[in-house]
Amino acid sequence: MKENWKYVIIAILAMTLSSITGYAQNPIVQTCYTADPAPMVYGDKFYIYIDRDEGPDYYNMNEWRVYSSADMVNWTDHGAQLPLTAFSWAKAGTAWAAQCIERYGKFYWYVCCTDTESNINAIGVAVSDSPTGPFKDALGKPMISGGWGYIDPTVFIDDDGQAYIYWGNPGLFYVKVNEDMISYSGDIVEVEQTVEGFGGPKEPKEGVQYKDLYEEGPWFYKRGGKYYLLYAAGGVPEHISYSMSDSPTGPWKYMGKIMPLQDTNSFTNHCGVVDFKGKSYFAYHTGWLPGGGGFTRSVCIEEFKYNEDGTIPTIMATKEGVAPVGTLNPYLKTEAETMAWGLGLKTGQDSNTGVYVTSIRNGGQLKVREVDFGNIGAGIFTASVASGSKGGMVELRLDMPDGELIGTLSVSYTGGWTQWKEESTNIIGSVTGKHDLWFVFKGDGAEELFNMDYWQFAEKEQNKSLVALNASIDQFKIDILPGNVHTANIKVMAIYTDGTATDVTDEAEIRAVTPGVVSVSGGVVTGVAYGKTDIEVSYGGKSSILKLIVRDIEKEYTVDRLSFEAFGKPVNELKLLSRSQLSYSLFAIYQDGHTEEIAQVADVDIQNPEVLLVEAGQIMALKDGESTVTFSYKSTFGERQSATVHIVSSTFPLTAQLFNPNIYSEGSFDETTHTLVTGQYGFGGWWYDDGVDLSEYKYLVVKLGNTESCGASFNIFDENSYWSKPAAYVIGGKRQMVVNLNDAYKKQDDGSSVKLNPSHIYGVGFWSLGGSPIVIDKVYLTNSDDYEDPTGIVDVVVDKDPLVDVYTITGIKLRTQVRRSEVIRELPVGIYIVGREKIAILK
Repeated sequence: MKENWKYVIIAILAMTLSSITGYAQNPIVQTCYTADPAPMVYGDKFYIYIDRDEGPDYYNMNEWRVYSSADMVNWTDHGAQLPLTAFSWAKAGTAWAAQCIERYGKFYWYVCCTDTESNINAIGVAVSDSPTGPFKDALGKPMISGGWGYIDPTVFIDDDGQAYIYWGNPGLFYVKVNEDMISYSGDIVEVEQTVEGFGGPKEPKEGVQYKDLYEEGPWFYKRGGKYYLLYAAGGVPEHISYSMSDSPTGPWKYMGKIMPLQDTNSFTNHCGVVDFKGKSYFAYHTGWLPGGGGFTRSVCIEEFKYNEDGTIPTIMATKEGVAPVGTLNPYLKTEAETMAWGLGLKTGQDSNTGVYVTSIRNGGQLKVREVDFGNIGAGIFTASVASGSKGGMVELRLDMPDGELIGTLSVSYTGGWTQWKEESTNIIGSVTGKHDLWFVFKGDGAEELFNMDYWQFAEKEQNKSLVALNASIDQFKIDILPGNVHTANIKVMAIYTDGTATDVTDEAEIRAVTPGVVSVSGGVVTGVAYGKTDIEVSYGGKSSILKLIVRDIEKEYTVDRLSFEAFGKPVNELKLLSRSQLSYSLFAIYQDGHTEEIAQVADVDIQNPEVLLVEAGQIMALKDGESTVTFSYKSTFGERQSATVHIVSSTFPLTAQLFNPNIYSEGSFDETTHTLVTGQYGFGGWWYDDGVDLSEYKYLVVKLGNTESCGASFNIFDENSYWSKPAAYVIGGKRQMVVNLNDAYKKQDDGSSVKLNPSHIYGVGFWSLGGSPIVIDKVYLTNSDDYEDPTGIVDVVVDKDPLVDVYTITGIKLRTQVRRSEVIRELPVGIYIVGREKIAILK
């Protein structure tokens, strides 16, 4: 059984899988969480403006970022060109949805955030001379303010030159913007929400089923003489719907849903639409990255075609994303932060270098699509790199991360993480035509290897002349004590214009610039005295500088202890939402005080692997229960160190991170006293984006600590919408409620009842008129007819090897009712749907 779980955890890390297959294009950014996309076309580039999610349990956002693409598959990260701190009046953590537009050669970025003076939402505007910034606050104060729901601005300039801004949640507002784009004229108008215009009213009546309901996130544009208003709709969770008009100010006609609810792992959505190079694109967000969810989202893009009458078709979210509309020229300097996919790396930014790729570790990957090497082919590869550690290697591969190896670039210590140096290597064989190019990063240990700023190929030449040296050293710190690492080995490769390379270590001149620190004999360097020195390598008129540190290294390579961190802080106990996924960090703290992230390389022992899966920085809570997880790691010197964390997996955890008092209307939850106070007509509890299967349990038990519940009820939803009908149980003065999951019903508008489906539960919690506390003792699942709370592993008997159907990822049935343990036999490498799981077979 343990072997089968290996397939499951790989399947859970769906984004990692997709990157390995090489087909995924969504989400378009993998180096950080992104949300609320606002696309803009300018010149020959597609720009997308986003806000960055920092999570973990609320919309904690402090910057807006810019990305661009010329081909729709390779995206250049231009960094945080508008930090929230650019608005002196804005409250920290509230850098929410925004949109940028060009007028008269300037670029205006309209944002929403909270005004610190009034503590209500406001709309500000920043301006720049470039679509990639930097931007600055144009006014020094809000441009539009006046209400808590003043969020999500969308801006449009009509053919007659008149500009408009729409915004709002739950109200929808607009105002006419003056030609200066930083002021407005006339009154702010609230748009009446009607069934005809938006599918339903602003304030829905209880018990009435509407076509739809406007929620937030409007996107306003014009096409073919018609005006379009797209928006997040339906309440939470959200889908995308739209309305159309013959006028920029309405009246609006509701046209239906564009992107319906589906498995995107995000309970919100936010869209933007533009045309680029003759194609139409729909941008939105999901929670598809590892560790993603409702507060850690990821921007995606789909291509679509308008219907003949100008209406918008149904658009489904896909991992495949869009096809390229151009190629990348490798013989021009390419910023390293231009990528189609990145795994195991991030981007950094500083005032001198700009944006660059950082946090590169062993096993990291970066893909660039549609690279056209032409007919002559590549001969030399050069990259600008910087390393504050031992360094590593870049493997250059074609089409797949394990595809044809066309070159290997060695990178050594350069003197610091922003001390840049160009390094070159030769290209093996004939590399012509179009390929996907993969950079696969290799190195020793768990520490960061190097940073990369840009790269460039040179075409192969027929003549053979020396163009560069690639000098590398296998240690960047050595000692003078023979018992420790006290020698380093240098390798010198001569790189030629015809794409060949020769090892010239024995012929090269190698000397230490600072005398007395090291001795040099051929390619071997030995520590003599503590200090630093440059080592100059010369051959054939070319030279290169290596850097070396000599010091007492034992404390630097001896781990003192390990620290397990989740939610940004060290913990030794952790509660998780059952069937959820969490990213964690594991740090080795060395005797000299420095730390290294070692989650990728540490050994893991799980007490109850049927409850938890733990691998490579991710924890998956498989079911209710608890387990002790022990991490261990041994460094170069010293003893093996370990860290232990006790993890409880619960479907109904009562923690501030996992209990949501704001599912509908704003409420509060006190983790210490387990006290919930909902907003008016509020709902607090747990919402499961993917649904949870409770069918293996008989009872759901609710125990309360008080009886004054303000007319509260306990609700269970088996549809992924707060506006659907729940199974509702009035609490009254009860201190304990028992729900028989096999005999629970939902009351319909016509008075009839429909049986609850416990195999797909999306929401569980407490509805209240608001204002009065509800003290929750515990909520749990059990099969005990005495309603006892199970401890440890749940008290259910489950078929460990059930019968399942097997489908391809595209939905074609391959096998019917086979045992789960027999699924992988004779199936080729690929991704499959097995029962309700997605699995991957890698070999």
